[in-house]
Amino acid sequence: MGGEEKRPTLTVGDGYDGCQEEIVDALGFAALERGWNVITYEGPGQPTGCRNQNLDFRTEWEKDVTPVVDDSSLDVPHDEIDSQMIE
Repeated sequence: MGGEEKRPTLTVGDGYDGCQEEIVDALGFAALERGWNVITYEGPGQPTGCRNQNLDFRTEWEKDVTPVVDDSSLDVPHDEIDSQMIE
């Protein structure tokens, strides 16, 4: 992947007691097939956080979205992310 053209990145958070697997099935594979990077995460209080980290539900999702976008280079090499096209 290194050296390829930068690609847009789809960032999707799940709520309503959903899980990341549902996001990947519903949107992730189609985005990858179209050449996008995909970042998924579960919002505060969703299944994985409740079960594995004992986190409670909260409504201030902006406190969770910002770090996900800011740290998007942790999972995808920076040279593959078009920082102007994070959706």
